[in-house]
Amino acid sequence: MLLQELAKLTPNSHRDYTKLSEAIKTITDVAHTLNEDMKDKERQRATVAVCEQFEEMSLLSPSRLLVKEGNLQKICQHGKKTFRFVLFNDLIIYGREEMVKKKTSSGKKKHSMHR
Repeated sequence: MLLQELAKLTPNSHRDYTKLSEAIKTITDVAHTLNEDMKDKERQRATVAVCEQFEEMSLLSPSRLLVKEGNLQKICQHGKKTFRFVLFNDLIIYGREEMVKKKTSSGKKKHSMHR
């Protein structure tokens, strides 16, 4: 922000104006890249956490990222049942919460994947 304020006060004809503009662009690009990397790492952590909940570490893939997860009711032959649905960028899975008192290392309940 300081460089942007300096650029506003620097005339276009000044000999340092071009280098100042390049510096602002470089800093902006680096900040954007760092923010995107942090978002990707958080998506990867969330993906691992979901796979851990379903006890299906085989679901892990370098390109697979969590998009959304939540509980939905599915209408089955024997009535409505609540399932945990998980949408990845390339896959959707769902399962029921196990009736056992197992929990993941993060304290979340485990789910058995519906097959």
